[in-house]
Amino acid sequence: MDLWVGATVDPSLTLLIGFGVWKICEACGNTISMLLNGGNVVGFQLKLAGLLLVVSVPMKLLMLGEFGLPGVIWATVLSYSLCVLIPLLFFLPKILSKYKNI
Repeated sequence: MDLWVGATVDPSLTLLIGFGVWKICEACGNTISMLLNGGNVVGFQLKLAGLLLVVSVPMKLLMLGEFGLPGVIWATVLSYSLCVLIPLLFFLPKILSKYKNI
């Protein structure tokens, strides 16, 4: 971290691990989304994005007050996992069964 931004920035280990977990979750979600975009399955994704908005903003505010800055990234991971990843993984087989060309 010192080589990248210098010694003036000193993030906590909890924050760094949170960002690492977030990037893994985001990469998984983006992969599934690209597959669904290729099949023109956009409406379901929009519903999940709306749910994510409604859940994540209050969760981030609550966790910011409780855990500080690391709470924001962990709220992002938790809300994204609950509102996007789990529903996508649960409904993906049903969605894909409708499209023989995917």
